[in-house]
Amino acid sequence: MTIHISENFPKLIRDFFLYDNSESDGTAHAPIDLPFDMDRESLLHDAKGLPWDTDCRIDRCTIVHNSNNKGETGTKYVVQKDTRIEPAIDLEKFPAINSLINNLNSIGPVTYMRFKNMYPGEYLPPHMDSTQGPMIVYCPITWPEGCHFKVYGQGLVDFGGLKANIVETGNRVHSVVNDGNESRFTFSFHADWSSPGWSNILRKTKLAD
Repeated sequence: MTIHISENFPKLIRDFFLYDNSESDGTAHAPIDLPFDMDRESLLHDAKGLPWDTDCRIDRCTIVHNSNNKGETGTKYVVQKDTRIEPAIDLEKFPAINSLINNLNSIGPVTYMRFKNMYPGEYLPPHMDSTQGPMIVYCPITWPEGCHFKVYGQGLVDFGGLKANIVETGNRVHSVVNDGNESRFTFSFHADWSSPGWSNILRKTKLAD
């Protein structure tokens, strides 16, 4: 599927969304069902109060990380025994995010989490997350009109209904734009895919093939 985005974006970004008319075959990204309800209104309230890192194109805030290697921004398929996962912020100040993490950890360990705020007119150029684990879960808190996430050769990631998706960003070129008029709030996380809960979720997709 091709997308016409506004002339305000660089030609590289416009062409990436315009000329790659691929469709997903399910091997690079897939929607998943999380076994709990999400209070997105409360999550958005918490998100707006986070201590954002504003040095990048997208505001970011690390929520959970590996305390043994705080520079690590992802994990492999299997978590090492000596890995120490801990909050990167004071979660008592953010009760909705704390509840979210507890719900996710009830499925299996969440090993890294970030919240992100993409302003209108911002974008991430085509890239691969080559320093991270191969797969990540993206979940929109808001997904305003004009926001698009595209994987080269695999079409658009469908966030309709604010659905969470597993995306293979470590080996696939992808790009994200906000061609709308509202900020886009999301969170993404790495999980221990060897744990029974996350392994069961992964097996229901073609990414496990």
